[in-house]
Amino acid sequence: MRRSREKPSSRKKEQEKKDFQRKTNDKEKVHDIIISCEDSVSAPAYFQKIIDKLIQNKKITQDSIVIVNQKKVKGSNPTKVLERLKNYNEDGKQYKDFADKWIVIDRDTGGHTAKDFNEALQNSKSKISKYNVEVAYANDSFELWYLLHFDYVDSFLHREDINKK
Repeated sequence: MRRSREKPSSRKKEQEKKDFQRKTNDKEKVHDIIISCEDSVSAPAYFQKIIDKLIQNKKITQDSIVIVNQKKVKGSNPTKVLERLKNYNEDGKQYKDFADKWIVIDRDTGGHTAKDFNEALQNSKSKISKYNVEVAYANDSFELWYLLHFDYVDSFLHREDINKK
């Protein structure tokens, strides 16, 4: 009978659960984001293009971002956009469950009053609620900025012409 020449201390020990754990926490956490937009077509379409690119580059998952639709709370004035966000409740997930919460509204008062705009800003940052909402708003030239993503324009255009393009 032949004996092993290995010393007992040099034998491999049985691995434990801790041996299989990640050594460093190097995995990026994907924040979930909820966005409520003033309009139901252009802004959601714009954000969807960005979202698609982020998903393609594996920065987020398709479940990371929700763009709130206008089915339950109609209206496009800023306070309605905020109300739509705060009323979100689908698949048992509410707006307060999201890490990042945004409303996207127009600064111009074409479809709403300045008072309504200011009220939405104030209510989004209300100290009463611990679920603060970030606000992104577009200045008067939002339509031009949007157009410039798709078309080269180097001359003055009236707002009506921009809207037609």
